[in-house]
Amino acid sequence: MLSKSKYMEDILAAFPGKTLRMFLDLLLHIENAGVTINELKDYLQNLKDIELKKSKEIKRIIKEKDRLWAEKAPKCPDCGEALKIRSLISCKKANLRGWKTHLFCDINSNSVCLYEEFSLTSVEEILRELGIDL
Repeated sequence: MLSKSKYMEDILAAFPGKTLRMFLDLLLHIENAGVTINELKDYLQNLKDIELKKSKEIKRIIKEKDRLWAEKAPKCPDCGEALKIRSLISCKKANLRGWKTHLFCDINSNSVCLYEEFSLTSVEEILRELGIDL
């Protein structure tokens, strides 16, 4: 078994340069505030649990939106498949006409369909119009 000092050396080796200084400053502040290591662990575990719960809720919402989109999406006029949707709001430099949404057909099981259309309506507005507003 490693001695305590060797064990601490190994742990502190994970904090190179300024990171070690920041870690030590953090420990000092925690100690000065009268917070125990167990209180800190409990607090951090609570934060982790909250983030995990938020992440699961976001995944559930996305899955539900995907399911509703598959049911209600506009169909491709060329092949009849449900169109895919993509927001173009973050593409401002390449998007000179101000399009907000790109609706497009994708490769389906029967053929390659290259249908696409652009819209000045945002993805959120399109989803709301289709009743997909979670």
